[in-house]
Amino acid sequence: MTYANPWRHRPTPEEIAGVVAAARTTGVIGDDTTSVVFHDLDLLEERLAQLAGLFPEGTLHTVAIKANPLVEVLRVVVRAGHGLEAASFEEVSLALAADCPPERIVFDSPAKTHDELRRSLELGVRINADSVAELDRIEALWPAGSTSIIGLRINPLVGAGSIDATSVAARNSKFGVPIDAVGPQLRRRFERHAWLRCLHVHVGSQGCTVGQLVAAARAVADLRAEIVAGYGAVIDHVDIGGGLPVDYDEAPTAPPLEDYVAQLQTEVPELLGDVVLVTEFGRALQAGCGWAVTRVEYVKADGDTPTAVVHLGADFLLRPVYQPDAWRHRFSVLGNGPDGPAGRWRVAGPLCFGGDIIGGAVQLPHPSVGDLVVIHDVGAYTIGMWSRHCSRGMPAVVGYRRSGDGVDFELLRGSETPDDIVRFWSR
Repeated sequence: MTYANPWRHRPTPEEIAGVVAAARTTGVIGDDTTSVVFHDLDLLEERLAQLAGLFPEGTLHTVAIKANPLVEVLRVVVRAGHGLEAASFEEVSLALAADCPPERIVFDSPAKTHDELRRSLELGVRINADSVAELDRIEALWPAGSTSIIGLRINPLVGAGSIDATSVAARNSKFGVPIDAVGPQLRRRFERHAWLRCLHVHVGSQGCTVGQLVAAARAVADLRAEIVAGYGAVIDHVDIGGGLPVDYDEAPTAPPLEDYVAQLQTEVPELLGDVVLVTEFGRALQAGCGWAVTRVEYVKADGDTPTAVVHLGADFLLRPVYQPDAWRHRFSVLGNGPDGPAGRWRVAGPLCFGGDIIGGAVQLPHPSVGDLVVIHDVGAYTIGMWSRHCSRGMPAVVGYRRSGDGVDFELLRGSETPDDIVRFWSR
């Protein structure tokens, strides 16, 4: 299937209804199914192709594993010729399991151990050092023959976005070396170490503006030029991170990918021609590719707002439950027709605390017991943030592609059974 603008496309209610109908026919959704997470693999591949087409040839696009750690999803990314960004050594292992070549893996973490660094250097994984102390460790551990390219993470000090918890470029950030602290002694390290060939910058995730992202790229480009001119160092790689905002509401307000690239071309043209550029998109790539269905188990009409009790809650939507003003999703209903007039509904999860509300006052047709509530735009930071509170099992995650007039399904991860949970918590 071809989308006019894959980066902006999100599966519509009509598309979702067709996939659900096919899922019922093929048994992907059965009478006893409580929840399923779906991922549009056609859309993911087209987004990956659009990303590659807009940036210069030779750009290494590393997709953030933490956004969606499913190995089968990561394999789609790798088969498309892209790399993977790992925020832990466990994620490095996931990247390797997805058959990603080490030279296309970027290892970012502020807490890399000696052993993790040693193993990464032996593999030839790219590493972005988060501190001067980490550079010291890498220097001490450097094995003969390593092909790793090392970067230094810079805090560009462009300020926080509208969501503090996902902003990492304010003065008090725990990440990177503040750009105004990169003095002569640190700059000389780029001259001294042939393997120190990259500068890395990342502003944050949702809530940050394109202006901040571009300002960060400008700042690190200027720093690179100063170090190259002043010390004769070779800095031929620049990692500009990810963080492009995405839409969760109905109205499209997030900046198009092509606008971001155009601003980079205007403001920092040297980064789109003189160096190997590295990106680390996660949410912006994955979120709109995924959606979930969860069964209405009970309808409660008492109280000020009627409530539909479903099987996905804070275990799946951790941020929307605890920070509903900053994070929210769209909802719709698939059923046999409304059981009453449309109105404002609470969508409540199954967990045993009062705050487990994934939709506080959402406009829905009257849901009935057995209907499926659709949660839109859950392809990122949902399954990857699954909570074990109340020990609910993960639902199945299913990928799908269009085939002629039909839909082909692929199990990306099976649902967890009660026995699986017992094993998880057992010695």
